[in-house]
Amino acid sequence: MTQTKILFATDVHGGETFFGKILSVAKSFKVNILMISGDLTGKAIVPIVKGDDGRYFTNFFGVSYNVREDELAELENKIRKVGYYFFTCNFKEYEDFKAEPKKVEELFRKVIEDTLKNWTEKIEQILPADMRVIMNPGNDDDFAVDEVLKNSKRLEYTLERTVDLDDLHQMVSCEWVNPTPWNSPRECSEPELERRLRAEMGRVSNMSNLVCDFHTPPYNTTLDLAPKLNKNMQPKLMLGQPQYDHVGSKSVRKIFQEYQPLLGLHGHIHESASKCKIGRTICINPGSEYNEGIMHGYVITLSPTEVDLQPVIGG
Repeated sequence: MTQTKILFATDVHGGETFFGKILSVAKSFKVNILMISGDLTGKAIVPIVKGDDGRYFTNFFGVSYNVREDELAELENKIRKVGYYFFTCNFKEYEDFKAEPKKVEELFRKVIEDTLKNWTEKIEQILPADMRVIMNPGNDDDFAVDEVLKNSKRLEYTLERTVDLDDLHQMVSCEWVNPTPWNSPRECSEPELERRLRAEMGRVSNMSNLVCDFHTPPYNTTLDLAPKLNKNMQPKLMLGQPQYDHVGSKSVRKIFQEYQPLLGLHGHIHESASKCKIGRTICINPGSEYNEGIMHGYVITLSPTEVDLQPVIGG
């Protein structure tokens, strides 16, 4: 082995612009592995309703839109750019969906699956065939995502198994996080999370060159600072400025202190782009501004003797 170059990005949340920039950076840096890990999918569907007059109506981020058919593509692109999905329907279809929440859930899953398949096609078109692409879900992702990833011939799904990044460095992964205010699909108590993490560490015999793709960052670091929220889920302010609190996982910190792997790859807390060390373990969080379409990532170069980290932010 000489060296392995990895582009690590996280918390894409369906953002089409962010995803496109990830592919562009991976290609331009000629990385060996592209790793997109954690919170792949968008948060909601925006209905676009076609009226009897042939115009299209919607409300997006508090702004009402009333557009002609030739303006529809621009509106759809605006919605997809920030990670939301759209669904075009007539008024009767819209009312039917409102009346049956289960239909909305089924539509949401279908849109997610279709988008991931479309992203896989873009990967095939843009990236070289010999570039490995690892893609894992995060706590916000519906479990339907896993089957799409598992069934892809192009993508590597690395949950619940050990993966060789090269002939020296192995990786284990865990998408689950400690409790959040959002009640996301893959969060659990700290004791349960510790059990899951220990199961991953139990797959590995040599910790010294181990990479841990754990979506939630370790507690009480520069990687896990998020705004404090009030009872209305709005940021608490002091003198007009947000107050911050450590919200990462105590279990992740405990595991790192005990096992001392080489590298921890994290995300989850969008505001905390940073790196730190817990003993010998280097921990990074690229952060995310998916809704602004701004690129966040790290180019990680693994060699037999060192780890080089190059942040990629901007655009």
